[in-house]
Amino acid sequence: MAYELTLCADCARHVKADAACCPFCDAPVVVASPLRPLPAGLSRSALLALSASLALADCRSGSRGDPSHDDPGSMISAYGAAPEIAASEVTWELSASATTIPMHDRRRWRLRVAATNRGTRTAMPSLHDCDFWVNSVAAPAVDRAFRDAGSHEWSFLRPGGSAQLEAALGATLFEQPGDYEITLRHAGVTVAAVRVRVVP
Repeated sequence: MAYELTLCADCARHVKADAACCPFCDAPVVVASPLRPLPAGLSRSALLALSASLALADCRSGSRGDPSHDDPGSMISAYGAAPEIAASEVTWELSASATTIPMHDRRRWRLRVAATNRGTRTAMPSLHDCDFWVNSVAAPAVDRAFRDAGSHEWSFLRPGGSAQLEAALGATLFEQPGDYEITLRHAGVTVAAVRVRVVP
């Protein structure tokens, strides 16, 4: 079955023209110029020539009238991705359910990570770009706990929006009493940290 498609004005993905909202970012679908199917019977060389001419025309005129695409120094996101913004426009927070806990109570201790989009465009604070470290040692078990739980909002975070997750990780992290510093790195840069003391 063939569907009439249009571009979502918010995340630039193809969506059904008769949809009420985008299934990727929940923005309302506004049909400006639906995409029509190509004529049947075109040869491979004709399709290549057509796609090349359309790409060239798009490069010359800018994409969807967005002035930022007319700047030769700007980068256009790959198809299917939301427009990325500078990492400095997403703020990160790492917090703990308690900063001092007895060893016998560590199983109830929870770690929370949150991201807030301070920019004016949709952000992609993907948890797959995050790494957690405990006392300067990589903690892949924490990485997996949060990456496996990541939801749609972590892929398309609207301006002013926040996303957060928490997990019970005390038994995984705290094998003995002591002081622990848990740090969060995003794309290799430390963006948040929290200190926890585990007492006997």
